[in-house]
Amino acid sequence: VLLVLLVMFAASLFYFGVLLVEGGIRLLGWRGARPLARFADAQNLTLRSYSTIDFYTGINFGAAGLGSVTLDAGALVGRTSGTVAVAGDTIVLQNSGGVFTEPGVATQGALTVTANELVLGEGDKVLRGFGSVALTGINAIIGDGHGSLNAGTAIVTLTTPVLTGRNAGNQSVITTGALTLASTGGASTLAAAASLGTIISLSGGSLTVGGRIDALGGGVNLTATNGDVKIIDGAVIDVGGLAVQFYDITEHADAGRIAVTALGG
Repeated sequence: VLLVLLVMFAASLFYFGVLLVEGGIRLLGWRGARPLARFADAQNLTLRSYSTIDFYTGINFGAAGLGSVTLDAGALVGRTSGTVAVAGDTIVLQNSGGVFTEPGVATQGALTVTANELVLGEGDKVLRGFGSVALTGINAIIGDGHGSLNAGTAIVTLTTPVLTGRNAGNQSVITTGALTLASTGGASTLAAAASLGTIISLSGGSLTVGGRIDALGGGVNLTATNGDVKIIDGAVIDVGGLAVQFYDITEHADAGRIAVTALGG
């Protein structure tokens, strides 16, 4: 069962701490777990906005038993000076048509998104109002579809056993602040073969890579726009080729490429 909260025009409804307003969604929070638990029968929840999803507080979707939550908007915007903590089993960030206009909010709070699998989905996604962003995929952070995640000037940390892709995804993570890919130290259950044809691009003012990136037969682009690119001990970047068996025929995918660029470093 899939529940979609879709915002188009001129609606104003307070529903279990989700305020639907003209062109956007505001997550205001609630007291206790019971209201959120009413979403559990949906199993998969999509919050879709044609502009922004504004966070005034954090939310734990996993506490309601939701299997998957999709945040589908032009931007996720922090409206608090505190920490916005978002958690769930599978969390998908995508933009299927939301229009982004700079919200004019102060860069003040922190955003943490923690999921077993964190998926960077289709479309150009924007984060605003956060001075720091911590994205954690306990099993993996996965790029699926073509898109980007632009965090503005925020300090961004990606923590996961593997940053990878599927369905030949092409995803970029961009900030003018410091960008770090760190390892959880654990192992992912995802097979590296699923990353075939993936392209992953990381761009920060400075960039530190200390985790694993799988993009077999694809590409990895590492860019620092105002500092150094550091690939530290223990990091793994795998763009190797792959042999695929089709019945009695073996086909080979060529190895991909790695590009490293440091401007001003």
